[in-house]
Amino acid sequence: MRRLYDFQKFDPKFFDNLDLAVVADKDKEDRKTITVIILEDRNEYNNDEHGVNRYEKFYINILNPNFKEFNFKEGQPFLIDYLEPGFNVVVWGENFDRKISIKGFLKAN
Repeated sequence: MRRLYDFQKFDPKFFDNLDLAVVADKDKEDRKTITVIILEDRNEYNNDEHGVNRYEKFYINILNPNFKEFNFKEGQPFLIDYLEPGFNVVVWGENFDRKISIKGFLKAN
């Protein structure tokens, strides 16, 4: 993800300004990993830049005990509101090569 270093402390509200679409859905031994891409980035960065993370991808790891019951299809929109509050965001990498991974639980329907 580009320009994450503009945020002194990473704020999960960053995701409220993103439109996401599912690229892949894969079950692992202890979780489901959903790969999403950013269709629209409305976050404001330094120098009033917008949209710098368009088409970037990141991963959402679903930790619900019944994770295999959830299915996400390619192209399906994904809202960060699907996750319970307090999800964990991990940012790694340097400068323009920063990446994001999320771990959390889906809300009950």
